[in-house]
Amino acid sequence: MKNGIFFLTFDGYYNFTSGIGTQTKTFLRGIEFHYEKYAEKYGDFEINLIVPTFDNTVYGFDQEHIDYANTIINKFGGSIYTCASVLDKDGADFWTVTNWEKMSTSAAEIILKESKKYKKCIVITIDPPFLHTPRYIYEQSKTEVSIQCVIMLYTSSYIHDQKLSYERLGWEYSGLASVREYKKIKIGNVCEYMHDHLLKFYAAEPSSFVPYPSSLTLEDIDFTKLDQPKILKILNKYQIPLDKDIIFSFGRSAWVKGFDILLKSLSHIKNRLYLVLVVTQFEDSRISEYQKLIQEGGIECTLITEFTRELPKTLCQYERCKIVVCPSRNEPFSNIPLEVGLWAKDKGPVILASNIGGFMEQINDGENGFKFNINDQEDLTKKIELILGISEDRLRSIRLDAYNKVKKERDFFKNFDSLLGSMWE
Repeated sequence: MKNGIFFLTFDGYYNFTSGIGTQTKTFLRGIEFHYEKYAEKYGDFEINLIVPTFDNTVYGFDQEHIDYANTIINKFGGSIYTCASVLDKDGADFWTVTNWEKMSTSAAEIILKESKKYKKCIVITIDPPFLHTPRYIYEQSKTEVSIQCVIMLYTSSYIHDQKLSYERLGWEYSGLASVREYKKIKIGNVCEYMHDHLLKFYAAEPSSFVPYPSSLTLEDIDFTKLDQPKILKILNKYQIPLDKDIIFSFGRSAWVKGFDILLKSLSHIKNRLYLVLVVTQFEDSRISEYQKLIQEGGIECTLITEFTRELPKTLCQYERCKIVVCPSRNEPFSNIPLEVGLWAKDKGPVILASNIGGFMEQINDGENGFKFNINDQEDLTKKIELILGISEDRLRSIRLDAYNKVKKERDFFKNFDSLLGSMWE
């Protein structure tokens, strides 16, 4: 019998609009590139996805992502299952504990049924919506099952909710308590910040963690170099001026992402840069606030509110793009410094991020990027002006250090191998 892996995610199968979508894509692409090496070491295994019920009205729906995932799953013999859920769309209660309970219960039922065809299984659950699936697997099973579970938490209510929901906190506390109750449930150690956060606020035990650092598939075509004609073509497509130096920022339109902090800072900067701001609308969209700040601050700006992957990839390889700013108020671990590090190796921007969360382990100030004091509005302005005054030779060295740090620490093959080794060896 083969072994099996069940990967439970709410983003990345039918869209690609969030960090969770990136984690899902990285997993699929990593398996695509490295399956044979894993199979040689651990034996043949199949990959399965479990996603919430959806249709083409869900947030960020794109058939292209579904087709890609189906190709990978079919190639390695697995299946894609949809569990009970409400849709992730305007007016739906997807982001509620009631719905997460439905999702976790349904996913557990699917896994218990489908795992019978495997010798051993690993279940990987992504973020709070599937947090209780491992518990339900063991509660519902009537006999001993060869299923090991890994809870992957990339955030928590303490970190991302502007107003704490005690219902969500209760869901997180009770879900993580299952790790102490069942020895086959582990917590994926995605980064130092989340490891320490779960120890401090959720009473997790150090022995509960297994290695699975946030990673990128370094061989991915997404990180291939663009030639100059292609770069100019894409910049023209989005009407980005070619005669100005650019500062760039992108992410979800959410309070925690801190784009208002950046906009207020740019209104005071002496060196007038052109801002490109890509903010995808989400449940707490703040687009009108950003538009007002841009107008009041007299900021020259291209504001894009629809998701695009090609524009970040392009700007981060464009010589007149000087800085990518990550002004988050809280950020357990961001893929943006990793992606910029790969894209901007030869030319392009350096990272400037707030001095909080995962940025503290990702960025060595002045070596592979820069940090600013999130509690000091003037410090962001000063750091932008500092970077603009640095020589090109020094910036080239900083970009190279960023690239090498990503290659050394965030290679999917090595990091996922660590997880498999801890579970199957």
